[in-house]
Formats: sequence, C-alpha cells, structure tokens
Amino acid sequence: MFCLLLLLLQYILKKKLYASLNASCAQLLADIQKANPDEDPLFASVESSSTLAIVIKRIVGHRFQRVWVIDPTNGSNKPIGVVSLTDILRVLS
Repeated sequence: MFCLLLLLLQYILKKKLYASLNASCAQLLADIQKANPDEDPLFASVESSSTLAIVIKRIVGHRFQRVWVIDPTNGSNKPIGVVSLTDILRVLS
C-alpha cells in the first residue's frame, strides 16, 4: 500500500494537483482516470481470482514490474497484495 501512496504523491506533485492532497486515495485514483482516460495507468491490478497468465499479460501489457491484487468481493476493490516479476520468476524456475 505504501508504494501506491508514493505513486499517487509523485503524480500529484508532477501535475501540481495540490488540492487533491485532501482526497482519499480511491477518490484521487477515480479523478485521475476520469480526467486522463487516454493516459497510461499509474498502476495495474488483477482480481484475486485471476490466473497467472492474466497476471503476466497485465505486467507485460503495461510494462510494470508488479501488479496489485484486489479483492472485488465487497465492491471496494481494496488491494490485498502485490505480485512482482520476481515472484513470477521464482514460481516458474
């Protein structure tokens, strides 16, 4: 979760969105995605039920080092973990 907060803070400072510092992370992410639909996402996520193939496609497709695992069961999409390229290589080796 700390990495996500750092990404959001970097984005706020880069875009000079200082008024957004009072918003929740969820609200800030929604505002960013709504304002910049064509821009690459700040992070990639997969559901907890996703297969390894989906995780790899998401990492490769967005050129990220890791994806957040979210829990969609209660509708809040809270992050519950992270899968990194290192994790995948450990499993496949």
